[in-house]
Amino acid sequence: MMCGALYFTPIGRRDSCTPSEFARFENDEQKGSKGGRIHKNKKYGFKFVLLETRKGYSIIVGTWSGIAYQGENHERIESGPMITIRHPLWTKSDPRQDIPIMILTRAQAEIANDLSVSAAPFGPQEFSRNAKFVFALPPRFDYGDSTGTEEVREILRNHPLHPF
Repeated sequence: MMCGALYFTPIGRRDSCTPSEFARFENDEQKGSKGGRIHKNKKYGFKFVLLETRKGYSIIVGTWSGIAYQGENHERIESGPMITIRHPLWTKSDPRQDIPIMILTRAQAEIANDLSVSAAPFGPQEFSRNAKFVFALPPRFDYGDSTGTEEVREILRNHPLHPF
């Protein structure tokens, strides 16, 4: 029997990060055919379609990490990148709902499917994959009523991530 926990640790919050942790990817931002914005991530091989209200968005690079317990006295730490798309109007005093994208290897995705993840009774929600990576949303990332939560849900309903 396998059980475990997976922890998500975003780093580089906009209000406390160094320039190397926080970056605007204006070179990778393109205007979409229907007026939206497109974030293209060449490193992990995906495009993400955003609403026009996200023009000037920020990318925060962080990590997720987890501990998988496989029987007695055996544990394994897994970790990987997390890319967070931040609303351009986000401030410390008025935070907006982020769009976190966990990036897992295919092997990590197979392990994550069998884990009890964090305090949530379910694991990361896969929403796309390419030949190398699986893209997922952390459990309960939109739990609560932050400003912009409904906007993020609308973005996600339109299947915005397109792997290449």
